Amino acid sequence: MGKLSATLPDSGLSYPPQKWKARRPGHGYYTFEVEDYATFIHEIAPLFTDTKYEFVWRGARNPDWKLQSSLSRRLASLKLKGLDWQRGVSEITIQHVLDFIIQLRGLNILKAEHDEIYHFLLGHVGRKYHTFLTVLKLMTAEQLHLTNELFALGQHYGLATPFLDWTTVPLIALFFAFHEPDEPGKSADGVGARVVYALNRTAVEEDWPPNEAHGPDSILFLGSLAYDNPRIVGQAGLFTFVPAHLPVDEWVVTHFKHSEKRPVLLRFLIRNKNRNDCLAALNRMNLNGRTIYPDREGAAIHGNYLLERSIKNASPVTP
Repeated sequence: MGKLSATLPDSGLSYPPQKWKARRPGHGYYTFEVEDYATFIHEIAPLFTDTKYEFVWRGARNPDWKLQSSLSRRLASLKLKGLDWQRGVSEITIQHVLDFIIQLRGLNILKAEHDEIYHFLLGHVGRKYHTFLTVLKLMTAEQLHLTNELFALGQHYGLATPFLDWTTVPLIALFFAFHEPDEPGKSADGVGARVVYALNRTAVEEDWPPNEAHGPDSILFLGSLAYDNPRIVGQAGLFTFVPAHLPVDEWVVTHFKHSEKRPVLLRFLIRNKNRNDCLAALNRMNLNGRTIYPDREGAAIHGNYLLERSIKNASPVTP
């Protein structure tokens, strides 16, 4: 494992080589070991405020978790191969959306336009398309928008969807990496790492635009304009959709085999220590459970954080 050079080629981003170490350079995918959360806040995040690339960010407690949508993870157990697997995935996804629409009845969410989507999808059951993206391309712009909004709504309430959450703000990703406590018996303060990813949206969309040439082999970046979903605003959120159902890191390595000069996916392994101090620092910037989840769940998340602080402050200091 060697130290990273002072500047990643063609990135426009300068890195302090004495504090960062890079692993697995190449294919546009870089992994960095970061000493602590403060280094990420004060030295890494500011480097991305004015670059020629647009990055999106994602944080997680466990670096072993795949960069893959919840629907993709579940579909991995489908015991089919090749084109049969792709067709099976398309059929299951269509039925999944139909079932979700049915379950939303009576909740003051559905509109007449959703009825149109329901009957449109019902008319495509059994056609065994190679990819669900083919179905989406047959929709009108309004139908496509409402279908994406259904996925976005479901995503925030635990529905398995083809979407993966990202944010445009690196410190919000840091919050998601650290806000959950250590797993009992699996991790502890000072042991292991939390992870933050940065995906180069500019490079992906320039090299693999979602056009007829690339079709389902691209990554789609989707925003949400849902007026009744305040989490999208609080989290500066957007989604990726990988029609091929590959994990994002595998997709990058496969599609940027010769990209040695551009950072496409950056993986920051941040040492798992001083979690409460990290959350306190983010709280001083008004980044906390209450602002990132501006709803009842967020009130509970922030309340639990305040409880942790109270317990820590009441505990005797270990010499």
